Formats: sequence, C-alpha cells, structure tokens
Amino acid sequence: MELKFTEGAIDKVKAKGGQVVVDFIAPVGCGKVSEVSVSTNLDGRNISTYKRMEQDGVTVYVAKDLNRYVRELDLVLVKGLIGSKLAARTPSVYGTTC
Repeated sequence: MELKFTEGAIDKVKAKGGQVVVDFIAPVGCGKVSEVSVSTNLDGRNISTYKRMEQDGVTVYVAKDLNRYVRELDLVLVKGLIGSKLAARTPSVYGTTC
C-alpha cells in the first residue's frame, strides 16, 4: 500500500505524538473518493491486529482488511469551521462503470 501525506497532515500527526490509526474505509459509491477521520489517540486502543507502516517520521497503523480494498492511502488535513482535522482518503476500488 502506498502512503501519501500532505505537509500539514505530517505536521499535525507529529504534533500529536507521531502516530495515527486508520480504520477500515468503505467505498461510498461508483468512482467516488472515500474518506474517514483518523485518530491520533492510541490510549487504551488494541492495535495488535493493525498493520504498522512507517514513513516520513510518522507511524501509521492501518486496519489489515484495508489492504484488500485499496492500493493508495492519502493522509490529509481537512479544514472545517472550527479548525482542521486529519482524514484518510483513498480512491474507490470500483470503476466508474459499476
């Protein structure tokens, strides 16, 4: 699986301890990008079943089932009304003709 980060996302993860957990991302429809929030809070979380990946000084724990469905995972910083949050995005595995 290929990991990509925006600069702001890397800075946010490093500021929160340098680790992030990405749970399963379910595609939302034909040709659409799926997106979920990610968590930098690993306190009390069982990550033993997650795949550990390290890149750019950041440790990413990815739900193992995610590898079946995606080849690319982008960690981005999404700006909202009250600030910004981390999100994981991936192109949908379904083609535009599904």
